[in-house]
Amino acid sequence: MPDIETLDLSVKSYAVIKRMGINTTEELKDRIEDVLLHTQKAGEEAIEKLNALSVVSTEQRKQAYELHYRIISSADTAQSALWDMCKNLKEMRDSKLYKALGYQNFEDYCENEVGIKRSCAYKYISIIENIHLENVHTYGQIGTSKLALLATISEEQQHELSEKVNLEETTVKQLKAEIDKLKNHNRDLGAAKDKAVAALTSLEEK
Repeated sequence: MPDIETLDLSVKSYAVIKRMGINTTEELKDRIEDVLLHTQKAGEEAIEKLNALSVVSTEQRKQAYELHYRIISSADTAQSALWDMCKNLKEMRDSKLYKALGYQNFEDYCENEVGIKRSCAYKYISIIENIHLENVHTYGQIGTSKLALLATISEEQQHELSEKVNLEETTVKQLKAEIDKLKNHNRDLGAAKDKAVAALTSLEEK
């Protein structure tokens, strides 16, 4: 809540309102009738300033919402464009149509025509191969680096991890650490399971 100083009141009006223990614009709105009772002039000036503030706030709020919707729309477009690029890169690699453009291998095509390194191209392809489209939208705007990390684990593990951590707020380094922890945990579980099966088999043989 803004302080009443933001209203730029006259010295006398400000003094009257302050003496009444009013410090914020919200408090002033609630007690504007009390101010009018104390002094008509201070009350009228306060009403005028509050109305002006309200107009500005409404206009700013409108601009904020319009900007917000443009950002969301652009983010959705970027996400769809990213998915299309991943899908098209995979198709170009698998179909080997890059040869029709005069390139002997996929890597040269990517570097010379798309402007991306081999490792980056295969990172994009791993996303399309290991993450379903509906999950890309579920994960939100997390970026290709995080999507590529998620692509290294199963879909079940992806869901498990997305419920555990906030994928949008966590850093790439933190996400990698969580994925490594998950992989190590599953590896330990697998080893324990193999050990138990071996022990059971040994008992049955005896």
